[in-house]
Amino acid sequence: MQFVSTPRLLKDAKAQKEFEKAYQDFNADFWLPLSPEIRKNLNTFSITEEQILPLLAFLLRHKFLIPILSEAPEHIRDIFGYETKLSLDLDRDPEGKFEELFVVVKTMGSTEEAIDLLGKLDEAWFLKVLPKTRNQLNITVEIQGKTR
Repeated sequence: MQFVSTPRLLKDAKAQKEFEKAYQDFNADFWLPLSPEIRKNLNTFSITEEQILPLLAFLLRHKFLIPILSEAPEHIRDIFGYETKLSLDLDRDPEGKFEELFVVVKTMGSTEEAIDLLGKLDEAWFLKVLPKTRNQLNITVEIQGKTR
Protein backbone atom coordinates (compact mmCIF):
# COMPACT_ATOMS: atom_id res chain seq x y z
CA MET A 1 0.00 0.00 0.00
CA GLN A 2 1.23 3.49 -0.82
CA PHE A 3 0.52 6.60 1.23
CA VAL A 4 0.08 10.22 0.21
CA SER A 5 0.60 13.12 2.58
CA THR A 6 -2.46 15.28 3.03
CA PRO A 7 -1.81 18.82 4.30
CA ARG A 8 -3.92 20.39 7.01
CA LEU A 9 -4.75 23.43 4.90
CA LEU A 10 -5.18 22.94 1.20
CA LYS A 11 -4.60 25.77 -1.29
CA ASP A 12 -7.96 25.22 -2.96
CA ALA A 13 -10.85 26.11 -0.62
CA LYS A 14 -13.24 23.82 -2.54
CA ALA A 15 -10.83 20.90 -2.19
CA GLN A 16 -10.43 21.65 1.52
CA LYS A 17 -14.20 21.67 2.05
CA GLU A 18 -14.66 18.46 0.02
CA PHE A 19 -11.88 16.74 1.92
CA GLU A 20 -13.25 17.79 5.31
CA LYS A 21 -16.71 16.56 4.26
CA ALA A 22 -15.27 13.15 3.41
CA TYR A 23 -13.22 13.04 6.62
CA GLN A 24 -15.37 14.48 9.40
CA ASP A 25 -12.70 13.95 12.07
CA PHE A 26 -10.03 15.73 10.00
CA ASN A 27 -8.01 17.85 12.44
CA ALA A 28 -4.29 17.53 11.60
CA ASP A 29 -1.87 16.49 8.90
CA PHE A 30 -2.00 12.75 8.38
CA TRP A 31 -1.20 10.08 5.84
CA LEU A 32 -4.00 8.85 3.62
CA PRO A 33 -3.52 5.22 2.52
CA LEU A 34 -3.96 4.55 -1.18
CA SER A 35 -4.97 1.11 -2.31
CA PRO A 36 -3.11 -0.40 -5.28
CA GLU A 37 -6.26 0.07 -7.38
CA ILE A 38 -6.51 3.79 -6.63
CA ARG A 39 -2.76 4.24 -7.15
CA LYS A 40 -3.03 2.49 -10.55
CA ASN A 41 -5.85 4.84 -11.57
CA LEU A 42 -3.87 7.89 -10.48
CA ASN A 43 -0.99 6.74 -12.68
CA THR A 44 -3.18 5.80 -15.68
CA PHE A 45 -5.41 8.86 -15.96
CA SER A 46 -4.36 12.49 -16.24
CA ILE A 47 -5.81 14.41 -13.28
CA THR A 48 -5.54 18.13 -12.63
CA GLU A 49 -3.93 19.20 -9.37
CA GLU A 50 -7.05 21.01 -8.19
CA GLN A 51 -9.13 17.85 -8.66
CA ILE A 52 -6.84 15.31 -6.99
CA LEU A 53 -8.21 15.58 -3.45
CA PRO A 54 -11.88 15.95 -4.44
CA LEU A 55 -11.37 12.96 -6.75
CA LEU A 56 -9.82 10.86 -3.97
CA ALA A 57 -12.68 11.79 -1.65
CA PHE A 58 -15.19 10.90 -4.39
CA LEU A 59 -13.56 7.51 -5.00
CA LEU A 60 -13.47 6.74 -1.29
CA ARG A 61 -17.23 7.44 -1.16
CA HIS A 62 -17.87 5.49 -4.39
CA LYS A 63 -15.49 2.54 -4.07
CA PHE A 64 -17.63 0.48 -6.44
CA LEU A 65 -16.21 2.60 -9.30
CA ILE A 66 -12.58 1.64 -8.67
CA PRO A 67 -12.70 -1.76 -10.42
CA ILE A 68 -14.54 -0.20 -13.38
CA LEU A 69 -11.94 2.56 -13.65
CA SER A 70 -9.18 -0.04 -13.44
CA GLU A 71 -10.48 -1.96 -16.44
CA ALA A 72 -11.63 1.06 -18.48
CA PRO A 73 -8.28 2.01 -20.09
CA GLU A 74 -7.83 -1.41 -21.70
CA HIS A 75 -11.31 -1.35 -23.22
CA ILE A 76 -11.03 2.26 -24.34
CA ARG A 77 -7.62 1.78 -25.92
CA ASP A 78 -8.80 -1.39 -27.70
CA ILE A 79 -11.34 0.80 -29.52
CA PHE A 80 -9.63 4.21 -29.74
CA GLY A 81 -6.00 3.05 -30.05
CA TYR A 82 -3.14 2.39 -27.68
CA GLU A 83 -1.78 5.97 -27.75
CA THR A 84 -5.10 7.46 -26.63
CA LYS A 85 -4.72 9.83 -23.67
CA LEU A 86 -7.23 9.54 -20.83
CA SER A 87 -8.13 11.90 -18.03
CA LEU A 88 -10.63 12.04 -15.18
CA ASP A 89 -12.90 15.01 -14.64
CA LEU A 90 -15.15 15.31 -11.61
CA ASP A 91 -18.25 17.31 -12.53
CA ARG A 92 -19.95 18.76 -9.47
CA ASP A 93 -23.03 20.85 -8.99
CA PRO A 94 -22.00 24.06 -7.17
CA GLU A 95 -24.77 23.44 -4.64
CA GLY A 96 -23.41 19.95 -3.97
CA LYS A 97 -26.57 18.13 -5.04
CA PHE A 98 -24.96 16.20 -7.89
CA GLU A 99 -21.57 14.89 -8.85
CA GLU A 100 -20.43 12.57 -11.62
CA LEU A 101 -17.02 11.34 -12.69
CA PHE A 102 -16.14 11.47 -16.37
CA VAL A 103 -13.49 9.47 -18.16
CA VAL A 104 -12.36 11.84 -20.89
CA VAL A 105 -11.03 10.12 -24.01
CA LYS A 106 -8.76 12.52 -25.90
CA THR A 107 -8.71 11.69 -29.59
CA MET A 108 -7.21 13.23 -32.71
CA GLY A 109 -9.95 12.03 -35.06
CA SER A 110 -12.94 13.83 -36.46
CA THR A 111 -16.11 14.37 -34.46
CA GLU A 112 -17.94 11.76 -36.53
CA GLU A 113 -15.17 9.21 -36.00
CA ALA A 114 -15.12 9.91 -32.24
CA ILE A 115 -18.88 9.42 -31.97
CA ASP A 116 -18.64 6.19 -33.96
CA LEU A 117 -15.84 4.87 -31.73
CA LEU A 118 -17.73 5.88 -28.58
CA GLY A 119 -20.72 3.88 -29.86
CA LYS A 120 -18.45 0.87 -30.42
CA LEU A 121 -17.08 1.24 -26.88
CA ASP A 122 -20.64 1.34 -25.52
CA GLU A 123 -21.55 -1.84 -27.38
CA ALA A 124 -18.33 -3.70 -26.55
CA TRP A 125 -18.06 -2.82 -22.86
CA PHE A 126 -19.59 0.26 -21.26
CA LEU A 127 -23.27 -0.65 -21.55
CA LYS A 128 -22.46 -3.94 -19.79
CA VAL A 129 -20.94 -2.18 -16.77
CA LEU A 130 -23.26 0.84 -16.81
CA PRO A 131 -25.62 -0.52 -14.10
CA LYS A 132 -22.61 -0.99 -11.80
CA THR A 133 -21.72 2.72 -12.14
CA ARG A 134 -24.94 3.78 -10.34
CA ASN A 135 -25.04 6.90 -12.54
CA GLN A 136 -21.76 8.11 -11.04
CA LEU A 137 -19.48 7.48 -14.05
CA ASN A 138 -19.68 8.36 -17.70
CA ILE A 139 -17.37 8.47 -20.70
CA THR A 140 -16.95 11.42 -23.03
CA VAL A 141 -14.60 12.31 -25.87
CA GLU A 142 -12.53 15.42 -26.39
CA ILE A 143 -11.28 16.17 -29.89
CA GLN A 144 -7.64 17.26 -29.77
CA GLY A 145 -6.14 19.59 -32.38
CA LYS A 146 -4.10 17.99 -35.10
CA THR A 147 -0.35 18.14 -34.61
CA ARG A 148 2.12 18.50 -37.45
